[in-house]
Amino acid sequence: MQLPAPVFDRLIRTLSPAQPASDQRRYERIALAGPATILPLSDDVTEAFRARVADVSADGIALLHDRPMTVGGEFLLQLPPDGPTPGIQIRCLIRSSTLVADGCHRIGAAFDGVTDRPCLLELGAREF
Repeated sequence: MQLPAPVFDRLIRTLSPAQPASDQRRYERIALAGPATILPLSDDVTEAFRARVADVSADGIALLHDRPMTVGGEFLLQLPPDGPTPGIQIRCLIRSSTLVADGCHRIGAAFDGVTDRPCLLELGAREF
């Protein structure tokens, strides 16, 4: 699923840009270096945590974290409020989870929809 343009633009504004990435994908990837608050929906983890964003495209996101996530699982990506606009949650499907360095996993996920419930987690996620 491709994110609606306003949600994708907001995702990009929320994270600090690094430098653009390029490869042979359907949508251009944008390299970012910001934190992301994640709420797992399918792993044994029951609390939110922070991961580092590696890059995003119109249809997915890549995260770096100290533990793997289950391929085929799901999580909610939490976006904080943006001025008068409330925070939102983007449902993501985990497509890959690869150990890229000692204690560092790259998690690739496809966007699967924007939830209409308010963002549940503004604070309290543990840091990457």
